[in-house]
Amino acid sequence: MHARGGARARDAPLATLRLPDLYLCGYLLEALDDDVSVEPIPAVVTSRFGEIAAGTLRLAHRALQTHAHALGHEPGVWVERALECARAQLSVGLGREERPLVDRVRRCAIALTRAIAATAADAMLVPGELADGLACPLALYLIASTLG
Repeated sequence: MHARGGARARDAPLATLRLPDLYLCGYLLEALDDDVSVEPIPAVVTSRFGEIAAGTLRLAHRALQTHAHALGHEPGVWVERALECARAQLSVGLGREERPLVDRVRRCAIALTRAIAATAADAMLVPGELADGLACPLALYLIASTLG
């Protein structure tokens, strides 16, 4: 059981390994959307964007569960925080940033990096940081699901 929990504790860093691919797909989606000669956007790009966002979401969620249970808490409070944060991100819309998908992936990287850094500083900070990090790939996954 300890080995399984230890493996899950590494899920947050593993989630960050998916971010370069997520960034690339987000950039491609935005570039193809800007190119009037490409219509419709190839389904493979939107589908891959959604798959990578889902994988990032899964790993971040597992890391959140692991850290919450390690602290003796149920993760539900932090999952609710992630849902509220994702709702807030989606309510802003995509039109305000120059590169909205790329900017959201960047924010996801920052949030997950903060969660990883918090593990060394204060274990009580980790679930909250992971919840913030979980909101980003959730919002990206929902955006991807509406695109394709």
